Amino acid sequence: MTKKCAMIFTGQTRCYNSEKIFDSHKRLADKLFENYNIETDFWGHTWADCEVPYNTNDFKYFTVDNQSCIDDWVKRKLFMRGWWHPENDEWNNFITNNWGDGQVILDKILENSRKAYGQVWSFWSALHMQTCDPQRSPYDVYFKTRWDVEIFKDNGLMEFFPYCASTTDFQDDSSIEDEGMAGVALFDGRSHARFLGNDVGLTHTWTFVNDTNFIFNQNAFVNMYEQDFRHTLDEVCRHTIRGRSAPSSHDIWTLMFPKNLYARFVLQGDCYGFIRTPEQEEIKKELNQWGI
Repeated sequence: MTKKCAMIFTGQTRCYNSEKIFDSHKRLADKLFENYNIETDFWGHTWADCEVPYNTNDFKYFTVDNQSCIDDWVKRKLFMRGWWHPENDEWNNFITNNWGDGQVILDKILENSRKAYGQVWSFWSALHMQTCDPQRSPYDVYFKTRWDVEIFKDNGLMEFFPYCASTTDFQDDSSIEDEGMAGVALFDGRSHARFLGNDVGLTHTWTFVNDTNFIFNQNAFVNMYEQDFRHTLDEVCRHTIRGRSAPSSHDIWTLMFPKNLYARFVLQGDCYGFIRTPEQEEIKKELNQWGI
């Protein structure tokens, strides 16, 4: 029986058009069909300030949004939702050098917020490109990836797609958890975790979630789709300890997943990696300086 996979590109396109990134994902899709009879559709979401991918015709769904949607959301509760790092030298020097110019400081808060929240915002927006009832989605397995990540090898990655595509694995079962399961997601690493949600305080922020690539099943898709991600992100910001920075990008991913999503860290991390131009390397250094 043929199963279906949605391969979802999200975030900034960065060097996608100048590298052979899509070719590597197409090769993986071909291997999935050849080895496991899994057909793949490509989805894509990016931002208006990025280059449009050269091959949008290869995508079942493709959407471009303006990051002003993040600005509008942040400005409604600026000092709770706005991203900054009060213990960061770069931030403190910026405040000192621009003291008295409130607009410059506010603009930097919005700029940093875009950078901190853009990946999760793009991913959850991408899930809603398919507008049918999520319970009736034709896809059995989903693969979240990024426009700037190349697949270097398939072994260590593709074997897990049929596992996640199984309709019988990880179904709701009161013997597992009274509250049932919110689905299963596979990340790279060698551990496992149950995401517990924000109502447990500082739970599970120790869990390092690599946001580059992960695989998730249909049950996880339904729960992510139905989740009000803006509310969840608001909760993440609201539970930040007073006087501390907003969560780092990896902590944000960890805190955003639906409660009771079951995670296994089994994908081989050397199967894929970032492709960065010298310009992108400089941008990454700047993000690190701000502590984002």
